[in-house]
Amino acid sequence: MKKTVFIFLSLLSVFCFAQKTDPLLTSGRAKQQAGKHQAAIVDLSGSIKKSEPEVQKYLKKLDAFSKMSAFEKADKGAQAPTIASSYAVPYYYRSISFIATGKNTEALKDLDLALQMSPSYGKAISLRGKIKWDGGNKCEGCTDLALALVLKDSSAKEMFDDKLCWTEAVKLYKDADSKQKAGQYDPAIELLVKALKICPDSVRFILLRGKCYYGLKKYDLALQDLNVVISKSSQTGEAFTWRGMVYNATEKYQEAFDDLSKAIQLNANDADAFLNRGFSNEMLSKQKPAMSDYDQVIKLKPSDGMGYFKRGLLKQVMGDKKGGCKDYKKAVELGCTDAADYAGRCK
Repeated sequence: MKKTVFIFLSLLSVFCFAQKTDPLLTSGRAKQQAGKHQAAIVDLSGSIKKSEPEVQKYLKKLDAFSKMSAFEKADKGAQAPTIASSYAVPYYYRSISFIATGKNTEALKDLDLALQMSPSYGKAISLRGKIKWDGGNKCEGCTDLALALVLKDSSAKEMFDDKLCWTEAVKLYKDADSKQKAGQYDPAIELLVKALKICPDSVRFILLRGKCYYGLKKYDLALQDLNVVISKSSQTGEAFTWRGMVYNATEKYQEAFDDLSKAIQLNANDADAFLNRGFSNEMLSKQKPAMSDYDQVIKLKPSDGMGYFKRGLLKQVMGDKKGGCKDYKKAVELGCTDAADYAGRCK
């Protein structure tokens, strides 16, 4: 019992020491506010030196913890080390004076250390974001500013808007969209991860990532993203189309039919929704509705051979070999290479 009380009192004394105002920190901030940044750096460095043993001990523990595998952490019941957030304060203020004296590299080092000790230090995250942006690293700068916004740092919003971070995110999105259309799904996802760090609630970005996961046949991840989009924006017909495609790919044809019908309800000109619902209908043994869907695809996209090809396949299944061949040949004329072998078998 005595040992427990002693340990508690020892920990309390350390905590109280960390929390009490350091005269060097106070004088350093006063000199900083007076514009005397070199003198402020001297005082703030003195404040940092006092707490350096505790900080280094913490950083050593943090490094060891980060190198442990998930299994080791669970097996040993390891918990992430902690340190009083007050230890981060002099690093943050010294970074301000470093910036004022043109020492941005040193400022970044101080801010990184401050955030290792206090990861939710909004002011430090905002300031680091500004330095990164000004140094040309716009994406990481905006990512920091976006995180600071989430942490409700008062300076972050103005900085986020002033730095045109939304424009930066849209640029990443457009590059990702081009790569997705070219079938370069992994590079597209890398760009979208960066864009989503800046604008984490953008349904456009999440939807495009879902499309990329579909292209990679990672249907579980695609479904997660598409579910998020639909939960956030239930009138986004394209999300229902792509989720219907995921359901078709995973042989959940009734769910696919329901989603694709919803997509068509939201956008009666969505040819992809009709095309994929036609397939769902076929798998549900609804040949006439499937035929109607393929007819609609051809009506909406008369220069796309895929509608003719799919309709030709269905006609052949229904015994209309002549009609099927006619559609195959038309599909080939329109550039649908999938139909070439089928057209070649026709007399």
